[in-house]
Amino acid sequence: MNKLFNEKTALLIIDMQKAFVEPGAAHEIAGAKATVPACSEVIRQARECGAPVFWIKRQYRSDGSDVEFTRKDAWLAG
Repeated sequence: MNKLFNEKTALLIIDMQKAFVEPGAAHEIAGAKATVPACSEVIRQARECGAPVFWIKRQYRSDGSDVEFTRKDAWLAG
């Protein structure tokens, strides 16, 4: 049995988009690209065990009223 996944688990992949991962992209997060191989391996393991994989892309209202408190200032700054 896989140590990470079983029939009662699911994997959530949140905002793994080029705009966050690629160097020089609009919303680049430093070091994010280096996490891609590890993410790929975890996704492979989840699928191998039959655990569902959900891809989540956060989208916000144009006025920013639903942006998380911890990201609000950065969002407002553009």
